[in-house]
Amino acid sequence: MKNIFWKKHSVFIILTVMLIPAVLIIARYSTWPSILPFLKILNGPIPNDQIPYDLAIGYVVSYLFFLIQVEIPQLRKEKKAYLTLQNDISHVILQAALIKKTLENQSLLEIAQHKGALPKYKYTVSKELVGNENFPVAQDAPKPANEDGFYNFLWKANYDYEKLKNQIVFQNLNECLIEQIIKLNIAFWFQTYRSLIAVPSLQSIPNAKIKVEGDAEKEKLKEALKELEIILGISITISAA
Repeated sequence: MKNIFWKKHSVFIILTVMLIPAVLIIARYSTWPSILPFLKILNGPIPNDQIPYDLAIGYVVSYLFFLIQVEIPQLRKEKKAYLTLQNDISHVILQAALIKKTLENQSLLEIAQHKGALPKYKYTVSKELVGNENFPVAQDAPKPANEDGFYNFLWKANYDYEKLKNQIVFQNLNECLIEQIIKLNIAFWFQTYRSLIAVPSLQSIPNAKIKVEGDAEKEKLKEALKELEIILGISITISAA
């Protein structure tokens, strides 16, 4: 949590911390000591050298300029982009969470070999029941000509994932949020599974003798979901329906 907060606000935090000595220098050259007698460092005659005072004034002006012209407009732009894409982001996160949940019990190769009925899940976000998910096909895109339910689910998840990333306002989101969404890498799972079902000979190889998906990709997916829950202040719980 601390790392995410730092990454989101590091420049603003550093500039704000540097503002403290600038304000103290300005106070040293003013009548503030009489107002703040407890700050002994401000007591005494006003120094003759005006350079520290001029530099401090310049820094405060620059800080206010940064705050008004950069930081506040950037925060507004990020908020507007998030409100525009909120539903799409939530759906992609839920799809990634379902992929993670499915791969906890079986590998992509095992799913491709058996093509059995996959479980239906119910999920909650921030303790509020959202609904049931049974690997649906995208409603706003052509249905893929495949009877494999998991393939259709991954196809939909990848379609929604790429659609989200290609939105013009996606680049206006907070950098930390963009980074974690990219790390979900839903395209990897879709392309890997599509390759498996496209080459039937791969499905006959015992699971122990072939490494389909790397542990690194699973860890990246798990970490990205965890970070997204923290960034967005949500909690996702998935269980069998």
